[in-house]
Amino acid sequence: MSLRNDPAVREWELQLDEDEWRGLDVAVETVRRHFPSIDVYRALLAGYRKSISFGRYEPGKRKGRPLLSVRLFAESGRSYISVRSDWNELKEAIEKASGKRWDVVRMDGITLRELAAGSSRLDELCRMLQELDSNLLAKVAAGAGLEPSACPVRERGYTELSEKEREEELVEDLEQLVTERSQLVLARLGQGAFRDKVLKKWGGRCAVTGVGQADVLRASHIKPWRECDPDDGRERLDENNGLALCGTYDALFDRGLISFDDDGRMLVSRQLGDKELRARLGLGAASKREETHPALRLLQPLNATQKSYMAYHREHLFRR
Repeated sequence: MSLRNDPAVREWELQLDEDEWRGLDVAVETVRRHFPSIDVYRALLAGYRKSISFGRYEPGKRKGRPLLSVRLFAESGRSYISVRSDWNELKEAIEKASGKRWDVVRMDGITLRELAAGSSRLDELCRMLQELDSNLLAKVAAGAGLEPSACPVRERGYTELSEKEREEELVEDLEQLVTERSQLVLARLGQGAFRDKVLKKWGGRCAVTGVGQADVLRASHIKPWRECDPDDGRERLDENNGLALCGTYDALFDRGLISFDDDGRMLVSRQLGDKELRARLGLGAASKREETHPALRLLQPLNATQKSYMAYHREHLFRR
């Protein structure tokens, strides 16, 4: 049965588009193929964000043991599935199996639209998870095989928990909040996991000059930090929303004095009037209109998501 027709899910009156509903069903089918007895249940993350969680449903507990979860948003295109468990032993096992830091794995969400379009990323993620210690995995992925309609939304409040349970829940929530905030702060500075992912995306080199000395490169947001959705850190941490640039080009890009078209060609603002700077950077003489530079361009093509961010930069930041 499609989750769109599940009575428990219908109660939420989710505003998903057709691709997202199809992607949600693909997510359930993919996860269940790898973990036949995993529980699928409704949950409220942070007490308000609607989610379909995959993991071991534990009656009487506020959160259960989620392995993966689909975070559902009202805006089309934002809903995504990602690794969810905040259990330290499982985090360490996932880091070892993936060869990546936990925060990088956790923030690497897979959108429902990707799944509907045939993406294999969730299948690959599940295959990686299957390689974890079987006893450890059983504590998260072995359940009664429940469907969402078999489980209520998790709305149990702290007042209903024992003192020990409240303490455990508060510590877990605090650890998750600190981790998320720390990653967002580092991303704002072009550091941490965001910087690592952006540099990897661009082959460890400046996207324009090809300079490969990491300590002179900056991870520059394409859609600025301040313009990203403050309630969802995905845009701010998305490596597709970043360019690896040398300091001067980073400053010009950040101030809207250069941008790039969908083919990667550099656009130079006519407001960049410093003749010496233009000459030293090989940007040519200032023109009376925006200029497509005849030679300078990004060293690799933009994907669809990068083009979307770059279109925002051209429309809202580029100084025409």
